[in-house]
Amino acid sequence: MKQTFYYAIALTVMMAMGTNSHAASWRVNNDTTRGAQFANINAAMSSEEVQDGDTLYLDPGSLITGNQNVTKCVTIIGNGYFSNALPYALATIGGTLYLKAAHSKVYGVNFNSSVLVCADYVTIERCKTNHIGYSSGTARYAIIRNCYINVGGTCINGAGSSDERTFSWTIENNIILCNTYSRVGVEELYSPIIRNNVIHLSSTSSSNYEPIRYSTNATITNNILLNRGKQNQIFYSLVNCTVHHNVLSCAAGTYAEYPNNLCLGTTDFSTLFTMTGGNDEDYRLAENSPAKGYADFGGDCGPFDGPYPYVFGGMPLGVPYYTNAVIGSIAHDGKVNVSLKAIIKDE
Repeated sequence: MKQTFYYAIALTVMMAMGTNSHAASWRVNNDTTRGAQFANINAAMSSEEVQDGDTLYLDPGSLITGNQNVTKCVTIIGNGYFSNALPYALATIGGTLYLKAAHSKVYGVNFNSSVLVCADYVTIERCKTNHIGYSSGTARYAIIRNCYINVGGTCINGAGSSDERTFSWTIENNIILCNTYSRVGVEELYSPIIRNNVIHLSSTSSSNYEPIRYSTNATITNNILLNRGKQNQIFYSLVNCTVHHNVLSCAAGTYAEYPNNLCLGTTDFSTLFTMTGGNDEDYRLAENSPAKGYADFGGDCGPFDGPYPYVFGGMPLGVPYYTNAVIGSIAHDGKVNVSLKAIIKDE
């Protein structure tokens, strides 16, 4: 019942926002008792009814298992990736999602595996995942924004430092955490924009790799780049890159070729972040954080400032969230009286 109310409101809001009348919206849920149109994304892609420009809403609490292939230019919308004290479960994709259609978009989805880019102009925003990377074909101009990536392997990778198949990715306002030895934050990118992220290699192993490596013609600004295992190991094999106004764990002078960066010279990051609240909330800047005011635009380094400030829990824009539902008595005409409180993320 609650899920039905949730999506009735969602569709009403989308209509009020002026959604293209030719585009259709579809529900996806693996629970066949919930009355969704499709059990998974693959089934939606196989349907002749689903067309380019349509939107797929993943029901709260749905678990889409197995690998999924997006072969049409659709938008996929979940309900975020941390509960934010909301009274229903997250929508989760358990297998790998392959984005094979240009201009396809994914918002607010909780992933247990990877998202792989196989087409131009895809957008991955406000998602939680283990890994985002290149898979096949031409995958230029991808946008990876406002995501929470927590993994034991490489977090984000392209096709190669001079490979035009993954030309000009934009990676902005993400929290990227690598939590085991010999791991990498971002690598193998050609002409990317990497800005306003936290990239934190948190393992104390001496085998740690770098937050950013193997990139050419990159613009790297306003990030917080930390390597707990090897304080002075932040960049590796960067070619013709613009690197400034980042906060780095390394000691001053480690990267003399990039003078306009703030070097902490420590692996004690207690002055940087609040480290309270858990998950993404831990990476809010502390009151006297050295990252405050250090960005090239006069604001803060890290994901909570800049062009698209980070949104806690990945709550998608314009999607309603009910915070309280009270089902009352049945009226004389057979209708059920329901009291519902909802919030809508407008930024």
